[in-house]
Amino acid sequence: MAVEDDGVGFDTARMADDGRLHVGIANVRARMGMLVGGTLSVESAPGAGTRATLRVPKAEEGCGGSESSARGTVSAEAARLTGRRAKGGRVR
Repeated sequence: MAVEDDGVGFDTARMADDGRLHVGIANVRARMGMLVGGTLSVESAPGAGTRATLRVPKAEEGCGGSESSARGTVSAEAARLTGRRAKGGRVR
């Protein structure tokens, strides 16, 4: 899945040394890898907008896990991050 805009964009090479925390992008990358084995790539340039691409590998038959268990993992992670309790696979 890709999401793009035609906004002001930014220099991706300068993100690391601009003195600001960019935890949002790092968190999404980490969760994509941890939860579904996926990736996040961000392409941007000043004055050229930004494109974020999420890639999730297609589940293979017999590779373990299920949609239900993945939903439970995501719900538990969301609960941990928001301080809410997950019950029955749903964040409350």
